[in-house]
Amino acid sequence: MKDSLTHMIVHDLNNPLSVISGRLQLLQMEAEGTFSQGQKRNVGEALLATQALKMMIGTLLDINKMEVGRLQLNYENFNLGDIVKEVVDQMNVIAEPDEKILSFDVLADIPAVSADKELIKRVIANLVNNAIKFTPPKGSIQIKVFYDSSNNSFYTTVKDTGSGIPEEYLGRIFDKFVQVESKKVKTGRGLGLTFCKMAVEAHGGKIWVESEPNKGSIFIFTLPHKN
Repeated sequence: MKDSLTHMIVHDLNNPLSVISGRLQLLQMEAEGTFSQGQKRNVGEALLATQALKMMIGTLLDINKMEVGRLQLNYENFNLGDIVKEVVDQMNVIAEPDEKILSFDVLADIPAVSADKELIKRVIANLVNNAIKFTPPKGSIQIKVFYDSSNNSFYTTVKDTGSGIPEEYLGRIFDKFVQVESKKVKTGRGLGLTFCKMAVEAHGGKIWVESEPNKGSIFIFTLPHKN
């Protein structure tokens, strides 16, 4: 009953949030030439917050669907490098104020991947957003995409120069509602990485993390190449 009620409430949050987001987008367009830089920044940050909340709501709903086996994947062919570029362009708005450098590299020509484009984009966005949170000012986040023909798989890696993940969290970093805490930052509600794991595994892929305290982290996920 509690799960059903939570699902209903979260689902109903979408409507008012869409109105808020739509009005902010309209205000942002109308503000050009009339708002000060500070006012434009405030509107932009408010819009980013609504987008983050929409992503959180979508994550909760999708996790629920995946847990009960009701999520349908919408397969299409696309270029992983193009999706990474889109995410980097969007996330630069968050990284730039602290002079964090986002970069991406697509290693050689890779074939098109067949997957649910929106789900995979959200997986990458979640991983990059986490990397930005844990990276100190003037640090760097590097995303790489490559194809390994030896095991017929696509690889996406997100490497940061943050504080790393404490050893006690490594075995359960992808568990639901697990929050990694450090002296400087704490993650959101422990759902983003759970979503990433379930979405990647729903495609037949794998996801894991390699990390050492004070040496940063690298998240890696694979997707199979469906010929």
